[in-house]
Amino acid sequence: MYPFPLKTTPFPVDENGFPSPESLCSTVDWSLSYTSVALGNAFGRLYNNYDGLGDAFAAYWKRLASQYVKTTNVIGYNLLNEPWVGDTWADPTLLVPGVADHKVLEGLWNRAAKQIRTVDNDTLIWFEGATLDILSGFDDVPLGDGSKSVHSFHYYSPPQLGSISTTLSNRHKDNERLRTAGVLTELTFWMGDDKQMQGLADAMSATDANMVSWIGWAYENLYNGTSGQPYPELAKHYSRAYPAAVAGIPKSFSFSESSATFKLQFTSDPNIGAPTEIILPPSTFPNGYTVQISPDGSMLQYTVDKRTLALFTSTSIKNATDISITVTRK
Repeated sequence: MYPFPLKTTPFPVDENGFPSPESLCSTVDWSLSYTSVALGNAFGRLYNNYDGLGDAFAAYWKRLASQYVKTTNVIGYNLLNEPWVGDTWADPTLLVPGVADHKVLEGLWNRAAKQIRTVDNDTLIWFEGATLDILSGFDDVPLGDGSKSVHSFHYYSPPQLGSISTTLSNRHKDNERLRTAGVLTELTFWMGDDKQMQGLADAMSATDANMVSWIGWAYENLYNGTSGQPYPELAKHYSRAYPAAVAGIPKSFSFSESSATFKLQFTSDPNIGAPTEIILPPSTFPNGYTVQISPDGSMLQYTVDKRTLALFTSTSIKNATDISITVTRK
């Protein structure tokens, strides 16, 4: 059947059902393959638990979680990357942004999360909506626990039609409604023309302005394949200073790549004994840095390692206090 209707004649397949020869696959644009009947049917069967496929998906995640439950450097379980909306040939309404989230995805996420929680009750569960979403259509986060879940989302243009600031604003609305956290888990992070590189720079500023964590998709392009050296145009972005932890409520933070100046404003919480931590990559601060804090004496500095600055709120701060920190390259 595949790749009808992109091609009227189905590809021949091997004994495992894969197109043969493999080179046939390159004759179809991978992104357009989502419009094929076969692919839509496959996703539909997964979401509808046809022949126990959804149960098998959940059992897989239970097995995976049981292996990683004691691994300290696992940030979470990302259930499925860029899930397609489902069988649009059987149900065209799934193409309406937001519909697939509650109609087909939410049930599978709950099925998988339920199995994960039988062996691991603490690791964050990362869930994603359809790539075509404008606003999320989920009724709730997996199992209804926003404190143990992360709303994962991507930004590419297309399929997103507006600016990254618009997407971040929409996701903020989603996260407030769902009472969970959100992380931008993919954006264009490889070398390109001037427009693309400016878009990446704009994305860095926008994520800071919206206080959103991000993960870039580099497509094996962080390093020059000939010299083996990192592309400086990309390195300056992933070597930015940022707050890893804030002992209070963050109000804003920013980083200027041109001056290597980091700024953080937050309202302290005197009940938090852990420090505010700022990541200061040595490649960005090769000769060290200077720190300015307002009010004076409100925080005590401690250098954890060559890239981590810890700032403990002074015991003299008895009430919630607005604190400003500025770190500048020497």
